[in-house]
Amino acid sequence: MQKKSLHRDLVFIASNFANFPQAITSLEKRGETLVNNLQVFNKVTDDIRKVPGDVGKDIQGKCERVILANKDLEEIQNIAKVLKGSCNAQDIDMNIESVACFGYAPVTSAEVERSFSQLKHILSDRRHSLTPDNLKKMLVIMCNQATLVI
Repeated sequence: MQKKSLHRDLVFIASNFANFPQAITSLEKRGETLVNNLQVFNKVTDDIRKVPGDVGKDIQGKCERVILANKDLEEIQNIAKVLKGSCNAQDIDMNIESVACFGYAPVTSAEVERSFSQLKHILSDRRHSLTPDNLKKMLVIMCNQATLVI
């Protein structure tokens, strides 16, 4: 009896959530644009809305609660509209320079976590005389080095 249930559940997961690993990998990839990441996010949420049955309703409810709890999502989506050229920066009460800074803003914490991991080697307890100027230079080298490795 348990094997049938397990098999049924695995088929349900495979048929309704097979695109999730690829979406997660795409969202965690370094150097992706905000617009592209939001397209991936919107596709995943659209796919979740199509999941059938009671399990689908439970997952849809959880997804909606998480989205509603993210108060900045609407603002990020509006910034993406400006970046796509769908509206003006003035329409969302931001200046052009501020909007441009969001062009490659990460939508997940993966990039931030990678940065902190790299920064812990720069800002260690063993460093006693690191000036802000030298820190800035080291960060530029670190960021450029990361793009060359890709």
